[in-house]
Amino acid sequence: MFKELLKIRLSHYFIILFSFFLGVLMFIPKPTLSSSALTLFSINSFLFGFYFTPALNNQKARIEELGKIIRGESVALFKILIRTRKITDEKVHDKIQKMIGDYIRACLIEKKAGAGEKEYDKMIGELVHFNRKHKDIAEIDGILDALSDNQSNRTNFDMMMGRRIYSNEWYVTLTLFSVTLALPIIVDIGNNPILHIVAAMICATLSLLLITLLKVNYLVHKKAKGIWNPLESLLDSDFRTIQNKDDLAD
Repeated sequence: MFKELLKIRLSHYFIILFSFFLGVLMFIPKPTLSSSALTLFSINSFLFGFYFTPALNNQKARIEELGKIIRGESVALFKILIRTRKITDEKVHDKIQKMIGDYIRACLIEKKAGAGEKEYDKMIGELVHFNRKHKDIAEIDGILDALSDNQSNRTNFDMMMGRRIYSNEWYVTLTLFSVTLALPIIVDIGNNPILHIVAAMICATLSLLLITLLKVNYLVHKKAKGIWNPLESLLDSDFRTIQNKDDLAD
């Protein structure tokens, strides 16, 4: 349910949040704030920006790194699939391609650290115990070596998937965000409707920043969805290409 809510577009969230905060600003009582209270709010706002910006940038860098890793693995799998064309035994050829396809499907379904582990181990196990007297053993050994080399991509993928924002970091972020958000809500701006609209826009924008951080952290942001394109393209093209439609259009 939580991740489904995160899939809502940011533009839709803005409209909802703007309407909500506009209603809140019209009815919530406004206390009189002393200069010391305003100073505390200003310090908190500075701390929020100081803490939030690196957190968002780190998660964006994580998405970019995951994209490179997944593309690297897609290239490795593509090269392995090319090698399968040299296997003269049609049954062995089809079996290896099916195992690779099962692995890719598992990765695309699970989309988490350790995704496809069972399928990958099964594939390596099958090739390790392959009949040494088979006529295609040289190609089988080459594929096995390539699968072993690809383990570095899988290890890096698992590490990057684990680099989410920790719970204690969320506590700090949410605390600073809540106090920052409170200022435009409780400050007395009179009955000027334009100022109410401006304050509601500020509150909605602040909230969008937090939602954006949640989206990139859980890899449901639009930018994050594209990291899976190489694997999807490899599967959809029947192992003929790792280029997605957007790449070809460029």
